[in-house]
Amino acid sequence: QLCVCYKVPALVEEVRTALAAGRCVVIGLQSTGEAALDRIADENSTHPALYSLCREMLVTFIQNNFPVTKQADASLTKDLARARSFLESSLISKAEIRAAAAAPTSNPQARSEAAAALSLAVTRCHAASAEVARLELEVAKDALQAGKVDPDCEATRARLVRVAMAELLLPAAALDALIDELG
Repeated sequence: QLCVCYKVPALVEEVRTALAAGRCVVIGLQSTGEAALDRIADENSTHPALYSLCREMLVTFIQNNFPVTKQADASLTKDLARARSFLESSLISKAEIRAAAAAPTSNPQARSEAAAALSLAVTRCHAASAEVARLELEVAKDALQAGKVDPDCEATRARLVRVAMAELLLPAAALDALIDELG
């Protein structure tokens, strides 16, 4: 639509030149934008100036596609899955180390190393368990916030709509501009 609308002034000039030369002119538009205007425009309202389909399409796009609600953080869920996997492997490792440490041995150094390994495995399990608990809390908090409106995003979307409505110089709908220029 934007490209077609920006071609209208050149087309009008060519049409006027052709008409002045006594030629007949037929203009074919791929799309008049009428269906889009019907969807966008309020049928009961009147517009004193030519209507910019491009502006309305941009505003609709911003309103429909600029997110203002908080989204769940997918990375938190992935982190939680990794932490749970690490905890599970740590628990398995701890069980294996405990079984090895329980095996009878007459070597005091082997008993000491087994006790140290078991202590390290227990510490790793506690840390992994704490990380899982922390991430479960984070995921729960994040889930409570998901879907709520973010005031900063909402303000940014409103600003973008204001700029599109008031500051951008966008052309009128192609068919309206042609009718206005050529009758």
